[in-house]
This record gives sequence, structure tokens and C-alpha cells, in this order.
Amino acid sequence: MAQCQLNNVWRCTCLVNNNGAFLSTLRQYVTVQQEFSLVSYAVLSSAA
Repeated sequence: MAQCQLNNVWRCTCLVNNNGAFLSTLRQYVTVQQEFSLVSYAVLSSAA
């Protein structure tokens, strides 16, 4: 629990996890990260 207080991300994760919605939240986060990576790759490719 001490780790959760180190920063807002972990604290938020712990709160969500306590609510039993951790997996869906994690899935949304991963989806956003993947979309961001694809957009970044497309921009870098077109700029090259």
C-alpha cells in the first residue's frame, strides 16, 4: 500500500483496483498507449 502513495498513477490504480474495475481500466490504458504508438509511428514514417 505504501507504493500506492508514491505517485498519483499508483494511487489511482489502487483505488480503481479496490473498486473491482482494474482490468477494464488497464485495458483502456493499454489501448490508448497502442493508439498513441501507432500515431507516433505514422508521423515519423511520413516525416522520413
